[in-house]
Amino acid sequence: MILTQITPVVSPNETKISPDLVISAIEVFPAEPTAGNAFTFNVYVSNQGNATSGEYDLAISIKDVSRNLTYPVGTFRKSALQPGENVPVFSKNDQLVNDPGSFQIHCEIKPFLFTDGNANNNIKIRAFQVN
Repeated sequence: MILTQITPVVSPNETKISPDLVISAIEVFPAEPTAGNAFTFNVYVSNQGNATSGEYDLAISIKDVSRNLTYPVGTFRKSALQPGENVPVFSKNDQLVNDPGSFQIHCEIKPFLFTDGNANNNIKIRAFQVN
């Protein structure tokens, strides 16, 4: 008896079905906060994929680039997103920075019990100046 292995043929036009979460925007209000005064920032996430995602963690930190210091804001568990859905997932209206300088908001999506279709787009950084 001769056994042969059959390899499935996948069409090059066949689309892979998977979620693809991406941080679509990080907003800062006012655009250039003043040291010692509260400012607001909002984070939006969208599912660019063609399947519903699972829950995910959103890790947020603020980096003081001028002094090379990082301040964790927190890690937050978020609900699944449908394909094409773009939603505000985090808002903080009382963030303070005590010193003027260059800062960055770092956001990272960490899938929880599912595989993201493109893990290379799960981090976004928003730079801003504090006067």
